[in-house]
Amino acid sequence: MASEIDSATDDAFASVSKWSDRGIACLVTLKKELDNVTSGSNYSNLRGDPGLRNRIKEKFCQFQRLSTTLDGIIDALNKGIDNLGRMCGIDLLPDEVLAAIFEMVVNTTGAITEHYVASCRWREAVSLSHINHRLRSIMLASPQLWTNMASSRQMAAACLPRTNGLPLNISMDADNHGRRDDWSFHPILAELFPVAQYWECLHLSISCMHPESRLGRNNFKFADLSDPPFYRLNAPLLEKLSIEYSCFVNGADTPHWDWSRWNTPNLRHLKTYRYFPISLPELISVTNLDLTMSIYDDHFPRTVKEISQMVNLRDFTVKFLDTDKFPRFIPMTEFPHIQQLKMKTTRHARNKGGKLADGWRPVFFSLFFPNLIHLQLDVEGKGCLSWGDETFYFNEEMNRIFSQANQYPKVQSFYLKIVSQLDYDGECKVPTELAIPLNMLPSLKDLTIQCNTRFDMVDDVESKEEVGDVLPILNTVTLDVLDASDVAKWLGEYLEEMKDRGKWDEFRELTIMERGGKDFQKTTYPRDKALKWCKDMIIRREKPEGPFKHVS
Repeated sequence: MASEIDSATDDAFASVSKWSDRGIACLVTLKKELDNVTSGSNYSNLRGDPGLRNRIKEKFCQFQRLSTTLDGIIDALNKGIDNLGRMCGIDLLPDEVLAAIFEMVVNTTGAITEHYVASCRWREAVSLSHINHRLRSIMLASPQLWTNMASSRQMAAACLPRTNGLPLNISMDADNHGRRDDWSFHPILAELFPVAQYWECLHLSISCMHPESRLGRNNFKFADLSDPPFYRLNAPLLEKLSIEYSCFVNGADTPHWDWSRWNTPNLRHLKTYRYFPISLPELISVTNLDLTMSIYDDHFPRTVKEISQMVNLRDFTVKFLDTDKFPRFIPMTEFPHIQQLKMKTTRHARNKGGKLADGWRPVFFSLFFPNLIHLQLDVEGKGCLSWGDETFYFNEEMNRIFSQANQYPKVQSFYLKIVSQLDYDGECKVPTELAIPLNMLPSLKDLTIQCNTRFDMVDDVESKEEVGDVLPILNTVTLDVLDASDVAKWLGEYLEEMKDRGKWDEFRELTIMERGGKDFQKTTYPRDKALKWCKDMIIRREKPEGPFKHVS
């Protein structure tokens, strides 16, 4: 078949190429020849020379035949190209392009509910791999299409043989039914547990259910086993572990889980929600921890202690829940190994005379980060009503987190991100107060403020009498706010004080991020121009009818 195709192709090329051999296929050459033939000087005596008229008529007929022939060749070539494309289709595409297309098709295949997405995707991948041998080989060479394990035993049976020993991403559900070791798991565990040595990522969803509640008749249950095998997990490749706990029984205690016989020497990333695996031996090897936990949890004090002893931990992301309650008592605790800290908090708008229960401040009053370098604080503002008299007191949130002068002695970069709940018209008209705790960050060099609403800057969190006459020497300030003039007076006073203390040469630049719809503009002001910008903004802001008039 291949030789027949080659022969037919050669014949087609030969038919077209002969025109080139005659010197008329080249458009430039053909144009020159036609110009010579049609030159006006050749036809000056056309009426008086019948022989010339006959020769011209003959040439004209030749040109018409040539044009018709060329049109036929071009038409035949176009039809041949179209037919070839229809016959070959996607087979003409390179393997890497096909792989990208298939991955896109599989990843965009889903269901209305997330519960069925994994099932839809693996079934789509299997269907694509059954089209022909070439597509099957391309699909099998794309491990990301087969190594995400969840859903059902049918999924494991179809996908595991295609992984060829590649690292696996596992999603697993485990339900506790009110008794110590009464666990039920999705049936897929029966297929995945024997290949635990290939697990690279594991997401474990633990739920506390009513005793009569079951995932289904075919669950893989450990209740009748004296030593549940999942307690003896051997996963030497496991690098990422995510644990999510949900309780559907009022007043239920956190279910017992024995992690002490898990072998996960390669574990580096741990993410937990309302749970912490205290007895996990390889906590000491974790470098990145993402923790969401209630400060009212009975295990909260011990969890704090365990985290402080994770000697390889460098990046810590934390969100504490139930901060309207008072926490379990925790002693003064240092986290000497953490270098990057990201805190997520929520602040509710309230009336000026109203007060919120404050269980948040006692928590951070006891926590110290002596070697922290990078600090990021994400604050979400909730509960604003444009027709009420509520205020967002983000300065109080700063006061909660920066409660002692020596908590963050080495922090060099501070990123503050505030996202307030917007009104129906896309704005937040609730008055907002904010304070930047510069005197609580003595080593600070780079400050970034991002905020989606207007705000008023108030005094520092703690007075100089309490923390001393501290002035960090900033190198850069970046403002990504709704109206940068909100910060002008505060920043200008800081820059003037740097000048007065003889530290002006250490400040490098002010960067303003301005957004207009989807447009984005970045403007940088070096040293003296930064101070001038502050002064100009103050003048424009104080004009009663100026464009920066503050409307609360």
